[in-house]
Amino acid sequence: MLTVQQLSQELGVSVDTLRVWERRYGFPQPQRDRRGHRRYPLDQVAQLHIVRKLQSLGYRPNSLFAMSADERHQLLDSYVAEDENRARGFQSLVLSASLDELEQVLRYHLATTTIEHFILHCSAEVLACLDRGWISGELTIAREHAISDRIQKILLEILGQQQDTDVASPLMLFVTINGERHHLALLMAAVLFSRQGVRCQWLLEDLPMSELPDLVYATACHGVALSFSSHYSSLQARSDLVTLRRMLPESCHIVAGGSGIASVYQIPGTTVVDDLGEVEAVSRTLFQRK
Repeated sequence: MLTVQQLSQELGVSVDTLRVWERRYGFPQPQRDRRGHRRYPLDQVAQLHIVRKLQSLGYRPNSLFAMSADERHQLLDSYVAEDENRARGFQSLVLSASLDELEQVLRYHLATTTIEHFILHCSAEVLACLDRGWISGELTIAREHAISDRIQKILLEILGQQQDTDVASPLMLFVTINGERHHLALLMAAVLFSRQGVRCQWLLEDLPMSELPDLVYATACHGVALSFSSHYSSLQARSDLVTLRRMLPESCHIVAGGSGIASVYQIPGTTVVDDLGEVEAVSRTLFQRK
């Protein structure tokens, strides 16, 4: 069994949220130890993981907890099967379809699903197809760049449409540094952060790191997000992040992700994101949003 603090950390939701769910929806239903502290059985933990996955697809807690456990499981299974079929379709589109056809398919998925699902599944799968095509030699550099431009156009449109203009909301800068030109995953992260009420300022890629502190002070931002692709040396990425942490004020959060730092150990004062699905929990932790 898990304590409420352990469950909160595992799910990426606050203790207060867990208690609200318990009071409002009747789930989870914790047991009590001899001291009266909540203890959560593992079968309920598994159910809450399904709830969190469906939340990432855009479903609200009130509708999810109105379903039975079997209904939630079936709903998630339907998305898994749909994603497998979509992955095969995207691979074919990336390799052989016209750019206009690929963009039309992406816009169709954007119009018929949640933004979270579009980012975490559709856009992410197209990026994976680009990587596979480039590695296998089936995709030319010119086509990879052309497809990336189409995806970037769609993502920037989404970001522009949903930006929070409340100056009281936290502000994050999104940037790549020192020769890193692969930025689509970072742009996807910006869209997801903006869905959490964070104001996201998208900067040009490949910014000299020495110029970033001036931008941080000029914008009075609350955080900086960076991405390092597999083309970036993991040793250099760690060195850059350590240096950047010393250059920026402690009040400025640093969030980093990408396959280029997959093997990098945790850096003090820096949040390393392994998966875009973690953005909601990271945003809540950094900016104390429930």
